[in-house]
Amino acid sequence: MKLLLPIILLIVMVSLSACQKDIENPMENIERKKIHSLSLHLYPSTIRMVNIANDPNFYEVTKNVKKAHYLQISLDTPEKAAAFADWQKEQDLSGWHELLSARMNGTMVKVYSPESKDDVMFATLKSDDRVNLVWIDGKVDLAKATKLIETGIDLGPVTDYLSDKKETEERREKMKSLRKQMEEEDSVTKIQPEK
Repeated sequence: MKLLLPIILLIVMVSLSACQKDIENPMENIERKKIHSLSLHLYPSTIRMVNIANDPNFYEVTKNVKKAHYLQISLDTPEKAAAFADWQKEQDLSGWHELLSARMNGTMVKVYSPESKDDVMFATLKSDDRVNLVWIDGKVDLAKATKLIETGIDLGPVTDYLSDKKETEERREKMKSLRKQMEEEDSVTKIQPEK
């Protein structure tokens, strides 16, 4: 009998916790479409590593983040723009509060949080040619985050890496183009009869 009460209580607690609806990360669907140029999954240890400059403001904003997912999508082709537009139409944020909606330096910034949870956030940062999507599991003080964005974030080598990645992709595309051109020229010379 003494053991029966704790077991019943445990079963009730598990049942109630199972009834809580989990909030799904809407970015998972668009990530499967493979139209992004950058995808990062960050956890507390990697977030601390990103803060190379040991910026106390950055630490204050991110100290309660358990997990963050970041996607960068370049809208440089009609296919990518259409895929993003389709994904955007599928999103139902009716059960979410819009915490912030602002235009900053030509970028439309929107931050949402579900009505049922205050420790989940979803943000979109959209400019003419690029979209950045951010999913955060954990609490973030928006006032501190906005101040951090205004003053700038010094990520040191991480910023260099992101810039280098774009340059590397551009070099890779040039090399592909050159290889293709060389192969075409080589096939033309093979077709011509020797004199």
